[in-house]
Amino acid sequence: MVLQKLDERMWLFCLVIIFLAIAGPMASDMYAPALPEQVKAFMTSSESVKMGLSISLIMSFIGLVAYGALSDCWGRKRILFFGLSLGLVGLIICWRAPSIHVFYIGRIAQGLGFSAAPAVLPAMTRDLFEGKRLAQAASMISVALGFSPLFAPVIGGYIDMTYGWRMIFLFLSAYVVLCIGVMNLLPETHTQEKRNPLKFKAMVNTYRHIIRDANFMRNMFSKSMAFACFIIFYTVTPFMLENQLHMTAVQYGWITLGLTGAILLSKSANTLLLNYLNVERLIFYSNCSLLLASGLMLIFACLHYYSVYTIMIPFTLLGIGCGFLLSNTTAASFENFNGISSGSVSGLLNGMQRLCAYIGSIIAAHLVISSLLPLALLLTGVSAFSVGQYWWFSQRLNGMATPD
Repeated sequence: MVLQKLDERMWLFCLVIIFLAIAGPMASDMYAPALPEQVKAFMTSSESVKMGLSISLIMSFIGLVAYGALSDCWGRKRILFFGLSLGLVGLIICWRAPSIHVFYIGRIAQGLGFSAAPAVLPAMTRDLFEGKRLAQAASMISVALGFSPLFAPVIGGYIDMTYGWRMIFLFLSAYVVLCIGVMNLLPETHTQEKRNPLKFKAMVNTYRHIIRDANFMRNMFSKSMAFACFIIFYTVTPFMLENQLHMTAVQYGWITLGLTGAILLSKSANTLLLNYLNVERLIFYSNCSLLLASGLMLIFACLHYYSVYTIMIPFTLLGIGCGFLLSNTTAASFENFNGISSGSVSGLLNGMQRLCAYIGSIIAAHLVISSLLPLALLLTGVSAFSVGQYWWFSQRLNGMATPD
């Protein structure tokens, strides 16, 4: 490995990776509290504003699938620099957008640009570390990344209340400029002798081989459904809590701490639980917890309870399951691919995650928010699919009815 003898620099490289990795999530999470304000600013419908999230997700899917393979061919830093630069252009467009259609162009650029980081950075981590050091670095990065959605909506709410929603994108632009500068602290981890020439047919064959692996598919769908729940939350709840329940953008930012705090807590507890459960069983139980939490919301909906508590209590419980899934499914997905470039596996894994979240966000954007029932049914469907697919793929792998 590139830095096997440079243990004293492990913390520095992990911090740089974290700093770069949170740029994309911040670009979505920070402006979520301002979604209702954009309806007024652009004089459009809430569905049109929600489409900004969906557009970014589908562009992320395209970017991730492409960047993973391209980073194996052209190197990690070159792809990362291009992505951050394109994302910066998108932020500036959103800052100055005179209409919702120009805003969409900015979100397209952000989705394509910021998808470079989740495609390249996991591969860089695998390039930099191995064995115990890789596990330590991955755990540190996973926990630290939990702080981005924890505070981004709060910061975005205060910026929106004080300076207006456009300043959120100016703030994010300044952050990305810093990211481009900080990126130079990382070495090129995929050196020339390790690169493969770009061949479209070979790339397709590689991806075909990956998706035929049942272990990859069950972990990919588990991670994707957890992420979809998170995106559904940010698509629907600003309008439910701010428009229907009359909360301010700042109050909404603080209330999201319930979900993101639960995710961070479960990520922190993950190492402890792995002393008692193997990864496969923990992932299965975490999928089941999503179904139980969404079932609780369905019960509240059937009883016609509609309040901050009936929304946030189930979402907080969902966050616990999501945290365990996001902590374990990435490493589990790589299990059978030692001979395949990590950029391709990482790109497809995170790309499919964005595609599933895109589908969820499109459905969520058209939900009726005057009742809790449509949201509860959507989350129950997502959770039931996650449990069912994991059981089915595990049965294919183990020849058993339940994961072992």
